[in-house]
Amino acid sequence: MSKPRHLQWLCLFVLLPLLFSLAAAALLTAALRPVQRSENETLAAVAQTVREKYPLVSEEEIIAALSRKTASAEGSDLLKRYGIRETSWAVEENRQNAVIPAAAGAGSCTVVCWCMGGVLWLYARRSRKKTRQLTEYFSALNRGEYDLKVQSNEEGEQSRLQNEIYKTTVALREQSRLAKSAKEELKTAISDISHQLKTPLTSIGIMLDSLLEEDLPPDLQKDYLWEIRSATEHIGFLVQALLKLSRLDADSVEFRRKDEALLGLLRACAGKTEVMAELKGVELSVDCPPDITLYCDKKWMEEALTNIAKNCIEHTEAGGAVRLKAEQNHAYTEIRISDTGCGIAPDELPHIFERFYKTRHSGESSVGIGLALTKAIVEKQNGSIGAESAVGEGSVFTLRFPRL
Repeated sequence: MSKPRHLQWLCLFVLLPLLFSLAAAALLTAALRPVQRSENETLAAVAQTVREKYPLVSEEEIIAALSRKTASAEGSDLLKRYGIRETSWAVEENRQNAVIPAAAGAGSCTVVCWCMGGVLWLYARRSRKKTRQLTEYFSALNRGEYDLKVQSNEEGEQSRLQNEIYKTTVALREQSRLAKSAKEELKTAISDISHQLKTPLTSIGIMLDSLLEEDLPPDLQKDYLWEIRSATEHIGFLVQALLKLSRLDADSVEFRRKDEALLGLLRACAGKTEVMAELKGVELSVDCPPDITLYCDKKWMEEALTNIAKNCIEHTEAGGAVRLKAEQNHAYTEIRISDTGCGIAPDELPHIFERFYKTRHSGESSVGIGLALTKAIVEKQNGSIGAESAVGEGSVFTLRFPRL
C-alpha cells in the first residue's frame, strides 16, 4: 500500500474516531457540570436541614450517609411515598439538565457519522470516476486511437497506473508508426526488386524461346547463351545483395571484429578491382601508413570498400584515377576513396545511399544497391559515411570510425 493511501485510511479509521471520542467526552463533561452542581447543592441543603433539626448528629455521619452508593429499603420506601421511584429523579432540575448532554452526544455522533460517510462517499465517487476514465481510455486504445494523452501528477496508485498507461500508449504509438513505416519500406523494396528482376527474367525468357527455334544460326545461339549467363549472374548478384541487406536490417549478422591492418584491407580491395580498373584504363593507387589498424570485421569491411571502389571506377573515364587513402588521429580513423570521374549532381547527391537509386550517369548493369549495402555495413560497425562531389571534377567518399 502506498504512503498517501496509507495515510488516508489512517485518518479515516483511526484519527477521526479518536477525535470523535475526545470531542464527545469533552462535550459530555462540560454538559454534566450543571447536573453535578445542582446535585451538590441539593445534598448541601439536605445536610444543612438535618444539621439544624438534629444538632446531635455529627457532620461526619451526615457526609457518610450522603456519600453511600446504595440506599436502604426504608429510604426507598420513604421516597416512594412521595412519588419518587428508582427510574425518577429526586430533583427534577437534574433530570432536565441530564437531557442536554444526552442530546449533545447523540447529535455529535450523528454529525461525525455523516462526516465519515461523506468522506467515504467522496472517495468512492472519485475512485469510480477515475476507473471510468481508465475504462474509456482503454476502449479508445482498442479502437486504435493512440493520440490520446492521459497524464496525472497526483499521488496514489490510480494516478501511477494512469501515468503507466500513458507511457504504454506512447510506446504503442511509436511501435505502430515504426510498423507502418516498415510496411511502406517493404512495399517499396518489393516493388523495386520486382522491377529489377523483371527485365533480366523477361530477356532470359525471350532468348530461351529463340533458342528453341530449329533454324537459329549457331553464332546467334552462342550470343544468346552468353546473354543468358550474364543475366543470371546479374540476378544472382542482386539476390545476394538483397539477402545481405536483409540480414543487416534484421540484426542477424554477427560481426567478428578485431584490430586489422588497414593497409592490408585497402590492398585487398585494390586487388579485387584491379582487373576492372585496367580494362577501363583507370589508375588505381593505395596510400596508407603501415601502422594504422581498424577495429572491424575484415570480410564485411572489404566488401564495403570494394563496393565504393567499383562505383568510383565505373564513373571514371579512361586516363582517370581512383585513390584509396587512410589517415588516423586521436579521435578517429578516416578512409577516403576519391575519383576523377564525372561527379554527381547536387540534387542527386543526398540520395546516392538509398536502395535502388541510380544517378543519371549509372550504367545499364547498375542496380543501385552497392552503396546502400556499404552504408549499412559501415554504420553497423559504429562508423559513418558521407560523400562530396562536383560535376566534372569527381567524387570523394569519406568513412570515419571512432577509436575505442
